[in-house]
Formats: sequence, C-alpha cells, structure tokens
Amino acid sequence: MNAVQAFVPHMVEQGWARVVTVSQPAALQPAGNTSPYTIGKTGQEVLLLPLAHELRDTGMTAIIVLVRAIGEREERRGSNTTHEEIASTITYLCSADARIINAV
Repeated sequence: MNAVQAFVPHMVEQGWARVVTVSQPAALQPAGNTSPYTIGKTGQEVLLLPLAHELRDTGMTAIIVLVRAIGEREERRGSNTTHEEIASTITYLCSADARIINAV
C-alpha cells in the first residue's frame, strides 16, 4: 500500500505504467490454518481492484495475476506452472501490447 501511494502519482504523470501483483485463489477459497496468508492475499487484491478503476484512462493499469500453484512439486494439485511461465506472462502484461488489460 505504501509503495502504491508513493509511486502511482508519479506513474500517472508519466502517462504509462503497470502495477502487477501475483496472488492465488486462496483469497477467495481459503484452506484451514491459512488465516494470516489469506488475509495478506485478500488485502493485496482489495488494494488493486479499486486502483484499477481509479487508473482507467490514465495510461496505467493494475493487474492481478492469479496462480494456483508453482513448480513440479505441485503437480499432484493439477498445476505445474513454472517460474518462467509466470515471468513471461508478467512481461507480456507489462508490454504496450497489453495496454487495455486491467484488473477489472
């Protein structure tokens, strides 16, 4: 939140920037014994969703990348998303080609 408050006004002045965060469905589907983590992820998403509305038509976007699980050890849960795939997705989302994609 502090970083968003500090940097977003300067980013808006520039007319083009991205705020990207990585989260997971735990915010909407919390498991047992995960309260602190779930609260953190939920807070992160609740910060970015209204920010995405506020940034419409400014040249900025706010994006939440939802990832179920990362790595081979998570294959049993139906996901083996690699770090490289996530990085590639974020790189694309930060490009001019993805300028219309926003969290909302």
